Amino acid sequence: NRRLTITCLDIDNGDATLLQLPNGKKIIVNTGNRKNEILPAFLKSKGIKTIDLLVITNTHPNFYQGLELLNKNFRIEKVVVPNDPYSNLFSYSTKTIALNSSEILKINSSGIKLAIISMSNKKSHSNSLMVKVVYDNFLMVLAGSLDDLSSLDKSLPEITVLKPSYYEPAAWDKILNLVRIKNLVISAQRGNPERLKNLAGQNKLKIYNLRTDGALTITVSNGKITLRPELKESFASGRNGFY
Repeated sequence: NRRLTITCLDIDNGDATLLQLPNGKKIIVNTGNRKNEILPAFLKSKGIKTIDLLVITNTHPNFYQGLELLNKNFRIEKVVVPNDPYSNLFSYSTKTIALNSSEILKINSSGIKLAIISMSNKKSHSNSLMVKVVYDNFLMVLAGSLDDLSSLDKSLPEITVLKPSYYEPAAWDKILNLVRIKNLVISAQRGNPERLKNLAGQNKLKIYNLRTDGALTITVSNGKITLRPELKESFASGRNGFY
């Protein structure tokens, strides 16, 4: 099986993404808050019992407290977190690797190159993690903070999918001037959506909003990339759309 499948889940607070590698390994980026029952339910529906790697990109509770539910129902082999001595994140798992600022953890598996980079973010957090996933002609960046994107440079290849997990207001025009992005995945209602919509049109950027489009499934197989929104009315009902 040469297929990489990535599912960006539609949850109420925080962020949760599942990566299913061609060799069967399962990687989760963020868990949502402690009330997030969507992630455990989704994993059970897929028959998943073991999480090979869990990455927490941000030390805000909305991104790691979902570990409480995961610990009760799944075997978690390893957890990678940003090193923040002021967070109680370390109390959630004994199998934790803490990355200090500017440290990089690289994993190569079944042709997939995964890099977990610890970013310095003095504005809002001591540091956060950025995850880069490369597979053939596909590049996905999961950023712990929009501020992290300011560290990217124009030498970076075109980003197939960008998914920032922390949605403080950002200068999107500056970011889009720094890097080329084909698809943007968001789930927040903060910032200036009209400005972002205009910039998306100017930069041929496709926006997927998890709050209105539902979960997003991304598949990469034999060089073919497919993005498919999967609207779940039970999850999306009663929410205010990003637009």
